[in-house]
Amino acid sequence: MKEKARIAFEQEHAKYKLSKLNNALGRSPTAYKVGALVMLWRQRMRPGKTSGHWQGPVRILLQEGSTLWLGSGSTLIRAKTNQCRECTKREELKTTLDGVAVLQQPVTLETLLRSLTGRHYTNVTGEAPSSDRLRRT
Repeated sequence: MKEKARIAFEQEHAKYKLSKLNNALGRSPTAYKVGALVMLWRQRMRPGKTSGHWQGPVRILLQEGSTLWLGSGSTLIRAKTNQCRECTKREELKTTLDGVAVLQQPVTLETLLRSLTGRHYTNVTGEAPSSDRLRRT
């Protein structure tokens, strides 16, 4: 009886997973403009709990397919398009009022590479927000 119950459970679980996969919608690829401000998803790993938050705004320096090169101050950040979203007007105004340097002095690829010493590079391509988190913003 236990074996029959286990098999029945596994079959129903597999049906549920396949149904979820068949009904899932992929995000269309986003083409960002160079110089645009975006928010970046950063993952936080805590013991027994994984969460994250939107960080930014950061400026887009270059887009290569699904890879984005972002600049924030003197830091070069490599991220994927599914980790970024456009900065809202409210977030942009809030950071302007806070006096954030990325808005006061726009970062370009030339100015960033001129001052880059190689120590300020962050690769965050492995972190991505959940679909629920993307829908809430």
